[in-house]
Amino acid sequence: MSTDSRPYRYGDFPELFWDLQKDVEIDHDNPYVISRVLREGNLNLVRQLVSAETLTRHFDQLVLPDHIRAFWALVIEKLQQRHGANSNS
Repeated sequence: MSTDSRPYRYGDFPELFWDLQKDVEIDHDNPYVISRVLREGNLNLVRQLVSAETLTRHFDQLVLPDHIRAFWALVIEKLQQRHGANSNS
């Protein structure tokens, strides 16, 4: 997972942010925005808009259905295991 460095605006993703101001830059640290991307976005959109660090930092604040929370909890666990393995090398 990595956030694209391009400054995206809500209007770049009308399928996710139809109700937000189109010309405003996406707030990648906003738990509401992160939750929406995880609930309604595909994997490519998640990769573009949510970094692993941001997901991990805000995960407890996210409003997600149980099945989506369980999936992303597993993703975070795997990322942390991989990070731990890399730091031990």
